[in-house]
Amino acid sequence: MKRSSLILRALGGLAALCWAVALQAQIVSSGLSGFVRDSGGKAVAGATVAAVHIPTGTTYTARTNESGQFRYSGMVVGGPFTVTVTAPGFRVAEQTGLITALGGSVAANFTLETADVVKMDKFTVTADPNQLDSNANGAGSVIGASGIGTTPTVQRSFADVARTTPFVSLRGILSSRTQPIITAVGQNNRFNSILVDGARINDQFGLNGSGLQAFGN
Repeated sequence: MKRSSLILRALGGLAALCWAVALQAQIVSSGLSGFVRDSGGKAVAGATVAAVHIPTGTTYTARTNESGQFRYSGMVVGGPFTVTVTAPGFRVAEQTGLITALGGSVAANFTLETADVVKMDKFTVTADPNQLDSNANGAGSVIGASGIGTTPTVQRSFADVARTTPFVSLRGILSSRTQPIITAVGQNNRFNSILVDGARINDQFGLNGSGLQAFGN
């Protein structure tokens, strides 16, 4: 009875030892943890911590919590690792050559320095309200009496006069009427607005290529 009890205890201890060794053999990763604080010792929350395993290029990313702590697990064992910390308003901090241990967590703490503040020289922007013309409607030209009198035209054509301005071009002639299509600043002829002595003579129905009310050019 006593011999059997001793044998059972020995077997139980051996089994427990083998189980512990097996569990230890299954651990193939490592960890990294630490705190990020400013120069005054205050925790920096929300900082981005990036750890790069140099031989393989494997990257691990984490963010610090409210206590400024970050933690990695399941990392590649060994190294070296380069750990970089970035946070708004602080300079980038970096540690190189970190080596992790099998089944353990390596500590890496960071102290961030406040980023340099670029102070811009004071400057004042001023403007004259008279420089803005509320009556301006865009590009335009005014053709006076002298311009009309000196423009050669065979059919007393409005298009011949309008083409003297660089904003206007003529596009073909409609087959049903002997009038060219007048295009101003590259837009459709229906956007034309034509005034004679200040009175609008536009085509209200969009029937004429010239944009005039009358069929005759």
